[in-house]
Amino acid sequence: MIVLGPDPAFELVPARHQFSSVQILLMVGWVLNGLPLRGTCSALDWMQAMPVNWGFDFPVPHFTTVRLWLLRLGYYKLHRPKEHASDWVWITDHSNQIGQEKCFVILGVRLSQLPPPGPEFPLRLSQMEPIELEPVTVSDKEVVFRQLEANVAKTGVPRAIIDDHGGDLAGGVELFRRAHPETIEVYDISHKAACLLKARLEHDQQWKAFAAKAGQTKCSIQQTEWAFLIPPSQRVKARYMNLGPLIAWGVSTLAILRQPRSRGAQLRDQGATGGEVGLAASVPRTAAGLVGTETDDRRGAGIWAHSGPVPRGREGSAKAVAPIASG
Repeated sequence: MIVLGPDPAFELVPARHQFSSVQILLMVGWVLNGLPLRGTCSALDWMQAMPVNWGFDFPVPHFTTVRLWLLRLGYYKLHRPKEHASDWVWITDHSNQIGQEKCFVILGVRLSQLPPPGPEFPLRLSQMEPIELEPVTVSDKEVVFRQLEANVAKTGVPRAIIDDHGGDLAGGVELFRRAHPETIEVYDISHKAACLLKARLEHDQQWKAFAAKAGQTKCSIQQTEWAFLIPPSQRVKARYMNLGPLIAWGVSTLAILRQPRSRGAQLRDQGATGGEVGLAASVPRTAAGLVGTETDDRRGAGIWAHSGPVPRGREGSAKAVAPIASG
């Protein structure tokens, strides 16, 4: 057995820092890939407690230290010089309001650097460049125009600006286009689609009945043996931008109601107990009363029948056009 000494890369400590560059990179990478701040520290603490020779020594920082690393990285990305070019596309939006403030955000991507269609689509946050992040307490078209105009010095005049057609954003973009006719405005497709869905479904009695039944079902079966049928929560804000999970739940529940034996066979194939199989077999008798009869559900599903099959995959992928959409 060969025992290696400490990895010399972990001994490279930046000036005025306590932790090595490799450890900073490792923990920041964990957060950027989905681990919570406290979780990164807990993971590192657990690694240190394991009886394993990792080949390097790593002190465990407090989670606020990791947060400070992230803030420094974000500050650098926001303020580093941008390349001036005529093919920039700005994606604009406002963050959710906290207290009296919200942030005006501009993300940028160059048309010449867009990845080809394929697995790299939709756009990811890592593929875009933060251009502006400005807290505001008041926002109207004049304020937005001033903010847009101030950022021309960073990238040059953009080829296009994407926005959600909110009154202040659309007004500010229109003023900007008067000053820079070469810029076009693009309506964010996710907001456009949500507005069309809202106009179509908001007063549709079948849809309203389905949404109401879904809400009642959640209250009726949570913390019961039927909890596996709980529908997803319906969002109060940006509800029509997030219908995918609710529709997918309805389709899955109808499949169980209409083919209970197939569901039971699936459970048996997965090694389910006899009680679980019996539970699945009795779904139509009990769950039908919660989500409506099969006939009622078929009528409700008819809302979507003429629109083709329910789309699968990541719902909301169009939101990549505006990744910080606030609804």
